[in-house]
Amino acid sequence: MEVLNQVDASFVIEAYERWEDPPTKQLRMSNLIPFKRYIKHLKKYPGLSLLVATSVFFFPLTQSLLQGQITVISNQLLITDLLAFDSDIPSIQQILAKMEVWRWVTPIFIHFGSLHLLFNITVVVYLGRFIERVNGTFVFFVLTILTAISSSLAQYAVTNNPLFGGLSGVGYGFLGFVLIMQKFMGKEVWPVSREFLGSLLLFLVVFSTGVLEFFFDGFKIANAAHWAGLLAGCLISMMLVLVRGFYKRD
Repeated sequence: MEVLNQVDASFVIEAYERWEDPPTKQLRMSNLIPFKRYIKHLKKYPGLSLLVATSVFFFPLTQSLLQGQITVISNQLLITDLLAFDSDIPSIQQILAKMEVWRWVTPIFIHFGSLHLLFNITVVVYLGRFIERVNGTFVFFVLTILTAISSSLAQYAVTNNPLFGGLSGVGYGFLGFVLIMQKFMGKEVWPVSREFLGSLLLFLVVFSTGVLEFFFDGFKIANAAHWAGLLAGCLISMMLVLVRGFYKRD
């Protein structure tokens, strides 16, 4: 290819470079970067990613509960079927006898507002990535399910009120799990911020005093779910430490 002068040559070279790597192509590649990071994160933490994605998916479908409206979907996530009862709400014994086990887990996907969801996801993501990375996805799922069941049943047993929800019981289950693991395995294996762990314990104590409910009318906190989740996480962690120690001795 020939051009008449140097100015024309510069124009031709610039045009050729644009044709070889157009701005639209560069733009498309830049848009793919966050998606690639998400896929990488999904592969690294599949259990955590699924838990967060499910919580976000159900969030807009359960906001009607804030207005006291129970939809078919939100009713399926509650610990008991409120649409099936015309009078008395069932006791915890009736809940257990009915054996709708999925309902003992699904309240963790109910969140009352965006701040509620954001706070819970922050805790779950921060602690959950350590748990899944060190112990694997299977242990992560078992821990999530057992702490969800423990926190849901405890909250209902104490209050006999089915209108509760959130990942906070699981979050405190993760907290209990990490506290025990860090104690026995050290910060080298579990480099979780002591300040973060301490702040969660402080919140738990403050919430349990009822001071926030005193100052903020209508502000209700599922304290029983938090304590039950914390205890369940500690027990599961101790069992895992004991089992691993047993096999190491053999």
